[in-house]
Amino acid sequence: MQIPKISHGALALALLGCSGGGDDSDRNAASSVAPLGGSPVDPTLPEYTLQGELVWREDWPEWVFLGTSLNLTYAEEPVPTDFFANVFMEPSAFTHFKQTGEFRDGTMTAAVGYLASADVAPAETGQFQGEAVVFEMSVKDSVLDAGAPWRYYSFTADSLAARANPREACFDCHTEHAATDHVFTQFYPVLRGLVGER
Repeated sequence: MQIPKISHGALALALLGCSGGGDDSDRNAASSVAPLGGSPVDPTLPEYTLQGELVWREDWPEWVFLGTSLNLTYAEEPVPTDFFANVFMEPSAFTHFKQTGEFRDGTMTAAVGYLASADVAPAETGQFQGEAVVFEMSVKDSVLDAGAPWRYYSFTADSLAARANPREACFDCHTEHAATDHVFTQFYPVLRGLVGER
């Protein structure tokens, strides 16, 4: 499976309000600290390029589905068009969270955004998920930074690797508002149920 034909920058920023891009070289440059994974040998862990970029995962459709949102954004302005976002978690990380209530190092999630579509036969009313316009991933990797272990990556059209967004673009917001360890479990029924059981 190929990466979705996603948009560049502006629309993704308008839709999610959490995307950053940018350089943030002090947090993204290759360093002497080796991140988790770094090899396709273990598919349960993230893989990085020598430049410290996260490698896109082609198996994301097989991950555990956490939930869908409609027009959800972290920006102050409303989204400019109807927009669905699906969120998935790598299966072994989900199993670990289910058993322990904690997100282990190496936890990966993928968020895929679709423009809402309608007026397609035989449907008479309603909307469905049309063109993919956003693909983002989050990774917990305390080897890179124990004080800020979660990193957030926005992939552009046809890119197979991405640099982490600047800390202020995503991490600080997740720190302030996410219900469980920088993850918005309040938005995902599968995780919300597990948190409520503890």
